[in-house]
Amino acid sequence: MRDIENILLENSVVPVVALDKVEDTKPLCAALLEGGITIIEITLRTDAALDCIATASKIFLKWLLAPALY
Repeated sequence: MRDIENILLENSVVPVVALDKVEDTKPLCAALLEGGITIIEITLRTDAALDCIATASKIFLKWLLAPALY
């Protein structure tokens, strides 16, 4: 497992997103991955947030997923 310092050094951009619908998770993550981004912070601002995190973690197993509590 990669440590957080190396992950952050490899990714100069950490997208912070709030997703309203679970079905938006896969296309968003796929687009980020295509652009070379392998980290995402999903805010817990919506009712769908935890399901979006669960979906992303199943599809993108090597990603660092960071739920945001603000």
